Amino acid sequence: MIIPILLLATPPAYMQHAAYPAGSLVEDTEAPGGFGTSDNFPKQFTPGRYPNLLTISRTDEKISIAIANQTNETLWFRAADGNLIAWLEAKDGNTWKPIQYHNWYTCGNSYHRVALQTLRVFTYSIPIPTGSLKTEVRFAISQSSSEGTNKPLYSHTIETTINPNLFKLDPEKFTDQKLTTEWVTPTVVPKSLNFDGMN
Repeated sequence: MIIPILLLATPPAYMQHAAYPAGSLVEDTEAPGGFGTSDNFPKQFTPGRYPNLLTISRTDEKISIAIANQTNETLWFRAADGNLIAWLEAKDGNTWKPIQYHNWYTCGNSYHRVALQTLRVFTYSIPIPTGSLKTEVRFAISQSSSEGTNKPLYSHTIETTINPNLFKLDPEKFTDQKLTTEWVTPTVVPKSLNFDGMN
């Protein structure tokens, strides 16, 4: 008797958690304290190495990201427990949508700022497999501003392909949660949380 061999399909890739660990070499005197930290400190680089503040590129099945300060002053970025408030977005038709999410921090002490000094850079390599959807991808990051606005900074875009399931939360993992962009940052919150504008 011939026993058929079943080929198991690769599990679909859903929206990813936005993990951008970042340590600050300068103390954030405006934060209340008590937040988590990271030992992933920015590295020095040679002037001219990076063309922009935010640079992204596709390398095989990963997207490389560089946040490089080439100004003459220290830049500050928003973070929560040592993780930069940053994420990747892709175009779904003509609409930009997140393909990464942040967890909801209910404790205000989790929020703080990370300093990026002159000629220092954070680099990240994010696994984003290619897929059936031809699209554009960009990187967004929340910079701390004197006006207190949450409007993110965006990188240039790159053309690539992704799995269209990256626009969705894993339904098995997030049975009682949903995604909102009410606070600009794509955030996973309880489905029971309702207010105007909540997705």
